[in-house]
Amino acid sequence: MVRNLILVVLAVTASAVLSTSVLAQTGDASLRWQFPVGRKLEIEMTQRMKNAQTLAGKEMATVMSSTNFMTWEVESFDESSKVATIKSQIDRVTMNMESPTGEFQIDSASGKELEGMAKVVGEKLVAMVGKPFGQTMDARGEVLSVDFPEEFSEAAMVIGKDAMEKLIKNASPVFPQRSVAVGDTWDQKTSAAIPGGIGQMQITSTYTYKGRETIENRDLEVIDVDMVMAFETPEDSQASIDITDQSTEGKLYFDAANGHTASMKIDQTMAMEITFSGQKINQTMENNTEGKFRLAK
Repeated sequence: MVRNLILVVLAVTASAVLSTSVLAQTGDASLRWQFPVGRKLEIEMTQRMKNAQTLAGKEMATVMSSTNFMTWEVESFDESSKVATIKSQIDRVTMNMESPTGEFQIDSASGKELEGMAKVVGEKLVAMVGKPFGQTMDARGEVLSVDFPEEFSEAAMVIGKDAMEKLIKNASPVFPQRSVAVGDTWDQKTSAAIPGGIGQMQITSTYTYKGRETIENRDLEVIDVDMVMAFETPEDSQASIDITDQSTEGKLYFDAANGHTASMKIDQTMAMEITFSGQKINQTMENNTEGKFRLAK
């Protein structure tokens, strides 16, 4: 049960260096997505995670890296509501994991049959490849609804379908109604249920507009990202999760001229103490997420 609790925390908290740039310190920016019908974005999201815990005086560590290659296409746009209907699809998934129980590699494009731990962890994940799902989104970046196929529901068993839907809805910032000036900040509060009735994870994301950078002949809006997480468990729960230290350093680059995110990179560290039925686990997590968004040719 303790091991399952570690995996749950790992799954739930799993909610991306450009060289030459010049930073513009003046001027306002209107941060809005654009949805021309037929537009396609090619998205590459890479996550690297190290999870180390001490249980009964024994140290264990799990290191994982995964990459999702996705296609995102605008199917329709309602001019009156300014809401787009978008079809998304995972085209390929790769994963490498090293843990106390062994190591494995997964690549959905390899055509190889999964065996052992790779099958246990990756079978339902690979089943999502090539299965489109829908979502609606407004110009401020708010995901209003998500429509999963059955394969996604089955693959979401570890964290739950509702939690998975929230993760997708909260994956990108919702921009302010107003234009922003350098130094302006805004917050976004979200929550996600921890499976098994353990409780809720509360996330407060703070975004700060830093100005404009010219990178490889593209003018991009720069947004700093900070995140603070907290766990809430019921009073009668056998488990408790206390965060003893955490830090986030992140940047998001938005292409305002073309109306889409260009890239993102977020580095997080978190130390926590997990208690279950009187047994304590000291856990440290390092999570690095990098995303690249390209207009399909």
